[in-house]
Amino acid sequence: MPETSATADVDDSSQQNYYLIYGSFALRSDAREAVKRFINSGFKEAEMLPSGDRFRVYLSKHSNLKDAMAAKEKLNTSYKEAWILKEYTTHVLRTWSAISFQGVLNHSLKNLFKFNERKK
Repeated sequence: MPETSATADVDDSSQQNYYLIYGSFALRSDAREAVKRFINSGFKEAEMLPSGDRFRVYLSKHSNLKDAMAAKEKLNTSYKEAWILKEYTTHVLRTWSAISFQGVLNHSLKNLFKFNERKK
């Protein structure tokens, strides 16, 4: 039974996500403050997305490019710098889930797993 559950989790994670990114920060604390500001400004989905040694902040997350582009078009001019990021992590996670984790995860993948677990 656990194998079926694990397979379902992997199948669920195959969906690609598109993030409407508005900022990138070196410090987690700065990214958290930006998320709070965006939420208070009406972007209820705003969240932090670890990326290497930086923390990207997104305004919204979408399951397809068309919706992400539509959301970007609806932004007022003060957010014209926003851009769309396609998530490639599902393939990385599938690859890493198929091999041993003993001492091979680098810092950014550890943060990615923590982030994904927090989102479940």
